[in-house]
Amino acid sequence: MAPTMIDAQKQAFAARLRKARDASDMSLKDVMIKISHLLPQQMWVTDETIRQYETGRYSEKKANPVLLAALATAYDVKLADLSPYAAATVGQLLGLLGDHHDGFFGPPGMSATGAAGGGSR
Repeated sequence: MAPTMIDAQKQAFAARLRKARDASDMSLKDVMIKISHLLPQQMWVTDETIRQYETGRYSEKKANPVLLAALATAYDVKLADLSPYAAATVGQLLGLLGDHHDGFFGPPGMSATGAAGGGSR
């Protein structure tokens, strides 16, 4: 059976995630530990969850944008580099919140794009 367009999109998304982790020189366990400090406790994930994202189990549209923002922060990349779809979703949310989003994305220094330090790269 030939791969579908959806399969190709899943694999491209998975490859972006894996490439970003490889470039950050982090193991799955390293990533899991780092993002556990960024995510609320009820969202903590295991290294197996990250592995499933990297092997194409989840499509970009089904991926959790909060988790992707944490991964972007851990890898020190823009959220849009990992997932243009998640970045657009966050952008729409910010548009709805207007000026009322101060502190909405967690601790001071965490931006909507998932980059620590309040800025974007």
